[in-house]
Amino acid sequence: MTTRKQKIVELKQRKADEYEKFKEKLGRYKVKETSTHKERQLKLLREIQRLENLEKAREHKLENQRKFLLGGAALRLVKTDQATWTEVKEWLKLDSFLTRDPDRAKFNLPPLAPENQPEGSAEQGHPDPHHPDGKTG
Repeated sequence: MTTRKQKIVELKQRKADEYEKFKEKLGRYKVKETSTHKERQLKLLREIQRLENLEKAREHKLENQRKFLLGGAALRLVKTDQATWTEVKEWLKLDSFLTRDPDRAKFNLPPLAPENQPEGSAEQGHPDPHHPDGKTG
C-alpha cells in the first residue's frame, strides 16, 4: 500500500512528465497551449496540495497525541507516588520551557523576572512557537 508521501512524489513526477511531453509537443507542432492543458495542470497541483495538507494534518494530530500521552504519563507517575512534581518538573525541564507566568503558575513555578522573560511575552501573552500562526497562547 502506498503512503501519502509516495502519492505526492508520484503525482509530482507525473506532472513533470506530462509538462515535458507538453513542451515537446509545443516545440514540434507549434501548438498553442490550450485551456485543457492548464486545467489539467491545475487539477494535478490541487491534488498535490491536498495530499500535502493531509500529511501536515496527520503529523499535527500525531504531535498532539504524543503531548497528551506524555502529560498523562507524568500525571500517573505523580498520582501513583512513583515520582514527585519536583522530579517531573526537572525531567521535563519545565522551568526553562515555560516562559509565560500564567503557565508557570499552573506548575507552582515562580514568575520569571522581567529581564529574563523572552521578548514580547508581556501579560497579554506572547506568540506561541507551537501554533502555526504564532497566535498568543
